[in-house]
Amino acid sequence: MAGTIAADTLTHSTAGSLTTDYVVNGSAKYWVDFNGSGTVAVRDSLNHSGLVDDGPGIFTISYTNSFNNANYCAVGGQSDNNGTIAVPRQTTDLATGSTVIRTTNGSTANDASYNHVAIFGDLA
Repeated sequence: MAGTIAADTLTHSTAGSLTTDYVVNGSAKYWVDFNGSGTVAVRDSLNHSGLVDDGPGIFTISYTNSFNNANYCAVGGQSDNNGTIAVPRQTTDLATGSTVIRTTNGSTANDASYNHVAIFGDLA
């Protein structure tokens, strides 16, 4: 049975309360943890629909539910001590239904074993 709950504040018996705006505007709408080395595979995710290995250190991630626009905030990390994850480049990699991420070790493209991406924004 589908239904609607209308509330302005959520209260927990011991953890306090917060407004529903915090949940709607402040929660990650997408996240993924994936292996980007060898056999590329998703370990766990939320709102994730696809992962494509586009070459060394380049991956396209897709969302089950698209974002309202391409002005969302994406953050990420990876397992290499000297590595970085570029999530994503504004105007070239952002789209409402997917984005391209790039992983490097120093300045060299690198397929890291552990990659993590979280995205904050308004869903369509």
